Amino acid sequence: FAERWWYAPSAGAELLLGVALGRLSQRLNPRAVVAVAVTLCLIQVPSLIERSSAWRSTESVLRGSLQVHPNNVTALTILGINLFEQGRLAEAERALLAAHRLAPGWGRPIAFLARTAASRGDLPTARMWMSRWRGASNDQPVEDILWWVRLLGQTGYAPEAWGTLEWMRQRGLWSDQIPGVVAEVRARLLGR
Repeated sequence: FAERWWYAPSAGAELLLGVALGRLSQRLNPRAVVAVAVTLCLIQVPSLIERSSAWRSTESVLRGSLQVHPNNVTALTILGINLFEQGRLAEAERALLAAHRLAPGWGRPIAFLARTAASRGDLPTARMWMSRWRGASNDQPVEDILWWVRLLGQTGYAPEAWGTLEWMRQRGLWSDQIPGVVAEVRARLLGR
């Protein structure tokens, strides 16, 4: 279960307090012990509400994390991807550029900067980002490469798409999705 559904501030301390109150109720007036327990629970309600609201969405969790750790490259990247998927391209680009400045060799922010540019219709910028991406670290997910190959094939760059597929083969970056992409690129090369 996600923490956001089961979050209770200081749960461990509250459990210990509950055990202590249970033992005290054997020695003291049980109503007084219940009154103390209810009071302590009510004191925790504002904290519970605050933490629960922080978990209302992926974006709010990431933004909260970035308030505490503004140079968290992973949070910036995931936030950028999340915003990209929502179609909020300008915000996505800002987060992804911040991540790229902090970790210029990490391929994931670069790939989504290319996707963002392509979504805006700026193919030259997307091509620039993908050329940087090919020189980035070896953590490139196959899905990013296949997205690029498909875009190249769809925009009249089928020979480059074919070259990228060969580059993938040479690096052992093969997956079960690739035969379908190969067929798409081959059809573009043959003009079908």
